[in-house]
Amino acid sequence: MKKITNITVLLGLISYLISFFLPALSITSEIELNGFSTFLINFGMLFYVENSVEYWQYIFFILSNILAPFLFVRYWRVSANKILTYLVSLLAIISAIFWPFAFEDSSVLLMGYWLWLIGIVLISGAILLKRKEAE
Repeated sequence: MKKITNITVLLGLISYLISFFLPALSITSEIELNGFSTFLINFGMLFYVENSVEYWQYIFFILSNILAPFLFVRYWRVSANKILTYLVSLLAIISAIFWPFAFEDSSVLLMGYWLWLIGIVLISGAILLKRKEAE
């Protein structure tokens, strides 16, 4: 079982990293942004936040980009707080799933987004499997 969780977290990391080089967001029919450009634009949105609703939307947009590397590092820790790990995994998945609901038309999300989502789910799932087998 340990080998399966190791393979799962590595597949999650690989798909998460590959998603930064694939088209992730379609602005118009001619303009498609790769995952890295989308990542940078998300962090740049902080300067255009005007009210608290937009601030919380901004937080949900960038939260999974911050939590995915944190979860990968947390996977390799020997002793970690189980409740905090579950909470961070849940927040990362909710934040990643938030994207299709933020747009009027989810067809603007391209292959890079879906691979990014799969990567976050695989990393979070591997952490939950590891914690479960440690019990």
